[in-house]
Amino acid sequence: MADRSLRRPLRRSLRRAPAGLLAAVLALATLSACSGGDGSDDPETGGTSASPSASPSASGGASGEGTEAEEVAAAEPVLLGDQPLIQPCRLVDLDAVEQQFGPMPKQGVVEQHYPTASVTGAAWEQASVNDSVEASCSYSWGDGHSLRVRVDHYESEERAKAQWAAIAYLGTGAESRELAGLDFPAWLEWVKDLQKELEADTGGEPVAGAKHLLYVPGRQHWVTWRDNALITLSWSRPVDVFRDEPLSPQEYRFQAPRMKALTQVARTADVTDQTPLPVQLANEETFEGTPYLEPCALADDEVVTTLVQWEPTVEVRSYSTERDVRRRARQGGDAPFYRSPGASCEREAEGGPTNIKTRSVEVEVRYAADARRTQKLIGEWAVDNFYTEEYEKKYGLQDLVAFRMATPRASDADWLYILDTKEVSSTRVVKAYAAVGPYVVRLVADRGLAGGDLRQVDADSYVAAVDLVAARIRELTDDCGGDCPVAGPATAPAG
Repeated sequence: MADRSLRRPLRRSLRRAPAGLLAAVLALATLSACSGGDGSDDPETGGTSASPSASPSASGGASGEGTEAEEVAAAEPVLLGDQPLIQPCRLVDLDAVEQQFGPMPKQGVVEQHYPTASVTGAAWEQASVNDSVEASCSYSWGDGHSLRVRVDHYESEERAKAQWAAIAYLGTGAESRELAGLDFPAWLEWVKDLQKELEADTGGEPVAGAKHLLYVPGRQHWVTWRDNALITLSWSRPVDVFRDEPLSPQEYRFQAPRMKALTQVARTADVTDQTPLPVQLANEETFEGTPYLEPCALADDEVVTTLVQWEPTVEVRSYSTERDVRRRARQGGDAPFYRSPGASCEREAEGGPTNIKTRSVEVEVRYAADARRTQKLIGEWAVDNFYTEEYEKKYGLQDLVAFRMATPRASDADWLYILDTKEVSSTRVVKAYAAVGPYVVRLVADRGLAGGDLRQVDADSYVAAVDLVAARIRELTDDCGGDCPVAGPATAPAG
């Protein structure tokens, strides 16, 4: 059996640009074996025009500037390299998804991951992995299934087409057939098994009736391209990531026509709109009279830096409210926390010698019917962290204060409580709950791993960050007299 300690590093390297790297291994094997083979000047392509030369190489980028997120619609476009960002949820929108997979359930949510500012020049070189920058959109059905749209942005259309062609070439099995005919030294025989596994895992097959669509059995993915983007579609559950087998014939028959239809949408959609989907999927402006807030508009650079002491990356990950917020309000009865929809935004900061260490911030927003009910919402939300439903009805915010699990702090918010589990748990977690008018905001941040545990943010830093968030909420809502929807992704880092 092949030595897996040798296989894993090479396998990781081969996944995204396999052909060029495999050629290097093949050359090494041929040289070691002194086989004198004639190489692969005219490789078998199995009916595709792909070849090893299609594998992408290193790239660069042009210069550009970021924009303020809430002005993104009117500002200069976000550039990745010198190409515009394609917002995945605009590329394949909710209407198109529901036409193929049926109406999203009431508990469905949308997760979006995208850069909020241009990534060019040296920043492109640093941010791109295998010459690309990723953005994604996941339509979650709430039952475990989700339709995910992933867009890998390359520096050019040629590079994106080459990556698609490399996936198609792997699907032909040409490399493993060529390797099978070569005599390798014993210490390199495992490369033959590795290549077969790689082709089965990442190779794409043509889809009947869809010229630009590949099915990747090893990952249950569907891959196409347009402009400078490689587009990957998948309909799956989280557990499917551990499923090392193709779709069943029944699953393939269900997915194939739908993915062909979505591929047509993706290849022809107008992608000039770079704004993300709004926080509320029904496009309603208020919840029980309270205007919606975009959490990513609160998680700006200054807030993140105040909490984690590093400047954040330009990427954000946002989570919408449920598809039907009225359903939650009906089921929540008189409890503000259970009535309120929630939406959140996550950001990260990278540091260390090779930017492999991360620190994270999450900002989540909920809504009370009026400012008088925010303290009760804070209590229900905080208690929800620790207790089952039986105890949630028994304990309140003042109990957490008495148990030394929550501490009120003075700030520019109407209410601020710092939740700290150090008195009750060996795993310490510190969070901040703040109320500003009818809004309740939860901040959760960490300063990276230290000794196997996440370093928690101190209370004073939370107070400073809450002061910034409170000012931001008042700025956004005061612009229209407190009676307006608030939109816009997070502010991009300066410069």
